[in-house]
Amino acid sequence: GWGARGVIAAPTHITYEMRVTGRPAHAGIEPEKGINAIRVAAEIIAAVPDGRIDKETTANIGMITGGTATNVVPKEVILHGEVRGHDTSGLKRIRDDIFRQARAIAGKRKARVRITEDQEYRSFRIDERDRFLGFVKDIFLTCGISPEFVITGGGSDANIFNARGIRAINISNGMQNVHSTDEFIEIKDLERGSQIVLSVIEHFAELSGKEKRQRGKTSSPAGLCSFPFQRCIRSGICDRTRGRVCIRS
Repeated sequence: GWGARGVIAAPTHITYEMRVTGRPAHAGIEPEKGINAIRVAAEIIAAVPDGRIDKETTANIGMITGGTATNVVPKEVILHGEVRGHDTSGLKRIRDDIFRQARAIAGKRKARVRITEDQEYRSFRIDERDRFLGFVKDIFLTCGISPEFVITGGGSDANIFNARGIRAINISNGMQNVHSTDEFIEIKDLERGSQIVLSVIEHFAELSGKEKRQRGKTSSPAGLCSFPFQRCIRSGICDRTRGRVCIRS
């Protein structure tokens, strides 16, 4: 992505492990007695959904380990894969299809497959009319940058924060050719990112100073808000002032 991008939606990420178990045998003397776990795993990999499934859903098997020696029909293979999606129901359909096909193929080949899964994080999507995005947009414009809000297939700490009710977006650091040996970041994008971070710090410092000045003027409930700034942005409702003028506005 480019440094002028802000990620306002990211997917749910499910990872899984498939442990395919066959039957070991001597490959040169009695291979007929064996069940080749590598061949079973290969059939599973070839059959299950992979790559971009639709606009918002992807699947991938990224790791495979197994076998002990060339003269042994391999007993066990372990596959590690993932499914990502913005739509939870669609994501679960793909996951269930992968697991169903894996079990069916293993059963057909008289092998066994044990599957475990873990949800790494949940999806989030922030409405472009959200007040928080207005705050972020102002920061970009202060830096002379025209922001572009995008949807991504990657995950980050922003998923965790949003799942816990804290508004957060990713501001791109300008990575290109991501997760490849040709990955790089241009110096101008590093400089741009630093400028944005400094602007955020300056903006919150200004808010803090405004609060201190207000604290000296009034101690009424309509004065200094005791709730964190993030909560104001998140809810859009001031619980402290009950509709009266908020000093943060």
